[in-house]
Amino acid sequence: MKIKPTFFLAITFALLFSCSEDECTSSCGEITEKALYDYLCASTPGYALKIRNECTDSIKTFCVSESMFSNASIGDVECIEDEPTW
Repeated sequence: MKIKPTFFLAITFALLFSCSEDECTSSCGEITEKALYDYLCASTPGYALKIRNECTDSIKTFCVSESMFSNASIGDVECIEDEPTW
């Protein structure tokens, strides 16, 4: 009869210690600021979005197209496909 509780505890410990939290590798985040610069990324004018990464909480400025800039709003979630997690 002691085999069942021992087996149950062994399985429970195995599951608890074998599970690991997934590493967050997102290139998405919340837009915190929109800015228009005169000479950003070799374009005049330069359209930029400051985005807070949803994994790392870091903020980075990205050069974007005029259409992306026009459609973006502060608080929106935006993904930068060409950029790995920052």
